[in-house]
Amino acid sequence: MNSSYVKLNDIAEFINGAAFKPADWGDVGKKIIRIQNLTNKNKPFNRTIRKVNKKYYITEGDILVSWSATLGVFIWDKKDVAVLNQHIFKVIPDLKKIDKNFLFHCLYRVLDSVSKHLHGATMKHVNRGEFLATEILLPSLTEQQRIATILETVNNMLHKREQTITKLDLVTKSIFYEMYDKLDDTSTKTLGEILELSRGASPRPISNWITEEAGGINWIKISDATSSDKYIYKCKKKIKKEAVAMSRYVKSGDFLLSNSMSFGKPYILKINGCIHDGWLLIRDTKNIFEQDFLYAILSSKSVNTQFKKLATGAVVKNLNIEAVSKVKIKIPPLKKQKIFSKKMHELEIKKVKYLKQLEKMKTLLTSLQHQLFEIK
Repeated sequence: MNSSYVKLNDIAEFINGAAFKPADWGDVGKKIIRIQNLTNKNKPFNRTIRKVNKKYYITEGDILVSWSATLGVFIWDKKDVAVLNQHIFKVIPDLKKIDKNFLFHCLYRVLDSVSKHLHGATMKHVNRGEFLATEILLPSLTEQQRIATILETVNNMLHKREQTITKLDLVTKSIFYEMYDKLDDTSTKTLGEILELSRGASPRPISNWITEEAGGINWIKISDATSSDKYIYKCKKKIKKEAVAMSRYVKSGDFLLSNSMSFGKPYILKINGCIHDGWLLIRDTKNIFEQDFLYAILSSKSVNTQFKKLATGAVVKNLNIEAVSKVKIKIPPLKKQKIFSKKMHELEIKKVKYLKQLEKMKTLLTSLQHQLFEIK
């Protein structure tokens, strides 16, 4: 097998996206692909009617690499033509030298390698020059295709498991709406009437209060939550005990609501700790709800629509306690909520099993990528 080391920019062209300002955004025109749209399938697209160079056009099947803040490799899977935002590369492989699927998987390995040398004081990013100069071991096209086939087999299994999990989530929503839509409007209350709402707080400067000592208090940040999960089980940072008085202490079973950027996403805590002011704390102190039902209603389209209408801010939308307090919901009797929770519990057991399988597949894929790709 003839193999040799080559630089990334010798086997593919990497085009950085265009810079779009808020003034370019609108509700019509071509979709603007931002990193948030790649990492969160439910994130709505900004659109633009601004004329841009066709080199920034993205069509179905294009390889995209996010190189700032969140690093990742993606395939654009939409039928419509979109335009690319900055901090994302459009990757055009030289098909005479490299197989497209081989390059797709190889880029995961490259990003993992360069992530150990990120730049930037606040927002970490890949150095373009260093990234493009990365040397990979390139076998013959026949061998590339063989390797790509192995990895695509695992990748397809992974996607099928993701689709199964998505279907389970759709079943959950279907059961919820079937019950909720039949409720009498006379049961309607505002969240402020029935729940205790409060905002997180940050001891400042936070860098002075972070600790690695035993006995530190969990410091729960929005980055500790994932968009696909219902619960927060762990966090990366801890703060000193003395900082608790300057923050908001929360307990397992409490609900958190993100109040900025990707606002309105609820989570259920499975740990105790403190939260910063990017979170709103929700407590059912009157014991009106079954936990699963409260999560379902806070996640519902009805509530999310109200959040969007009530959020403040010209560019970055935010939720505050006053806005959340005004949101209206219908409240079923506890007996109906318990029936709903029982069904949710059964579905959740299946989902947990599938999520564990998914993690094993991701681990296997990462392991194969490390074994099959050599980087100088």
